[in-house]
Amino acid sequence: MTGAVRLHAQDIDDLAVISALVQDAALFVGEMAYLPSQKRFVAALARFAWEELDDVVEKKRGFLSRVFNRADPEPFARTRALLHIDNVSDVKVRGFGLEEKAKVLDLLALTVTPLGDDPSGPFALQLECADNAAVRLDVEALDIYLTDKGEPWKTPVRPDHKLDD
Repeated sequence: MTGAVRLHAQDIDDLAVISALVQDAALFVGEMAYLPSQKRFVAALARFAWEELDDVVEKKRGFLSRVFNRADPEPFARTRALLHIDNVSDVKVRGFGLEEKAKVLDLLALTVTPLGDDPSGPFALQLECADNAAVRLDVEALDIYLTDKGEPWKTPVRPDHKLDD
């Protein structure tokens, strides 16, 4: 394992890195919170560890695979992570209700749209999810943190997206 991720994004380029790392994360509706007095939105994720794929390929080519002619049955990893976004002035959801606490959303990407001509903000920051679900955050400026929490666990499943014809 390469180590825990701890990133801070304050511009669109930085946000692209965080978006790539949270792609295919499980986003738990019951573990999202908007704290208006702090202008903060937080969400707990089960993040697929995309950064580990190079290590996985090497492991599959490693000694055990050559000797026993079999790959690791659980070669991939997920980890708990916290997505923390500051400067939030409003939150809206689409495709689900906040009362659906047990619902799990498949997070696909973080996207940002400027809400004016000023490159420093404000922005509409959107957590785009599968099945046309989304969380839209109106933010005064980009101030986003992604922090892994706890130890990763193995999984046999790598996310795979089938494109419609």
